[in-house]
Amino acid sequence: MTDPYFSPLRPDAASDTDVQAPGAAADGPGRLIRRARERAGLSLGDLATQTRLTVATLDALERDDFNTLRESVYVRGYYRKCAKVLQVSEQDLIAAYDRIAHPAASPSVPSKLLLVSGESERSFPAIGRSVIIAGLVIAGIAFVAVIVHRGLTRPQPAASPAPAVVLPDAGQPAPAAAGAPGGQSLAAPAAAPASPAAPAGSAAGPAAVQAPSPAGSSGADGDALVLDFRDRCWAEITDAAGKVLLSGMIRTGSHEVLSGKPPYTVFLGNAPKVDVSFGGKPVDLAGATRENDTARLQIPAN
Repeated sequence: MTDPYFSPLRPDAASDTDVQAPGAAADGPGRLIRRARERAGLSLGDLATQTRLTVATLDALERDDFNTLRESVYVRGYYRKCAKVLQVSEQDLIAAYDRIAHPAASPSVPSKLLLVSGESERSFPAIGRSVIIAGLVIAGIAFVAVIVHRGLTRPQPAASPAPAVVLPDAGQPAPAAAGAPGGQSLAAPAAAPASPAAPAGSAAGPAAVQAPSPAGSSGADGDALVLDFRDRCWAEITDAAGKVLLSGMIRTGSHEVLSGKPPYTVFLGNAPKVDVSFGGKPVDLAGATRENDTARLQIPAN
């Protein structure tokens, strides 16, 4: 006669149903998990729902299938989940696992996870030095981009285009350059030959661009202002009549001969790199040069 008080959930009845899973060790953690699950009256599916592990993972745990459960860092987590749900000793499960599986002391980063019940196995890429290196490379590129952007957006003085000098044909007056900014007159280079005088009796035309006479000659050319630029420099020069004789960024090696009504008002952005002479005599810029290498002065001084 069947004992009405007998129940498979009673601990003393566990031996009647203690059938070892295929492949499981007699003293392995899988046997402890299976016995605790059966005492609780749970199927593998029920335990999978509560632990959020796949049925395949739980089956491998109960069979001590360490060929499937290769990542010890996760296997220990599986045992902790089972111990919490089944009310068994977590230390006993992990000790039995360490005794049989002999996992590495420093487990590597796992490449495959068997998690979340109801889902298929998902592979996760290993996170290693490549991710850190990629992050450092991206940060370095962003830093360089910011530096380059700041350099490109820094305001620079606009360089005015060098005006073309047109010499008049023989016997013809040269027209003034049209469209010169701010009424700027265009001076011919020192090497250009002097333009011939207009024939007597001809109608007076617009002012022609004249080449300066050699230094030391008499007349208006004795008031010529000569500048030699040994480096790039911003320059702005006007005469006493307010006429702009030179304005803009001047290139290295430029030689400028300017004629106008003195005194000239001179502003140089890189004064130590400019040689200035007036009336054939050098002009000392040291007294007018500031700490930022700019100089503003009148030539000749009043």
